Amino acid sequence: MDHIKVKRLILSEKGSPRHRHVSAEGREEQDSTELTGDINYRKIAEYGSDSDPRAFNFDGELNIANRGIVEFIEVLKLDVAFLYDLLARARNT
Repeated sequence: MDHIKVKRLILSEKGSPRHRHVSAEGREEQDSTELTGDINYRKIAEYGSDSDPRAFNFDGELNIANRGIVEFIEVLKLDVAFLYDLLARARNT
């Protein structure tokens, strides 16, 4: 067993911006914008179209935890449409 190296890794949401969590507690409706972000309507006037990527805020939990860890708490309590969206985004990565 001398060839096996063990490295301890301690994850903390406070210590790292790459550790995020999505929780179903106390939420009756989930929205996929929590995962990915949403259109910034102020920037639509500046860029002229909502399809322009510069008019989009990439501030969702999946984008913030880029190359990190997203922890899903009680994920089966979420709305079915939210779960389908989550699976579709996970499959495309």
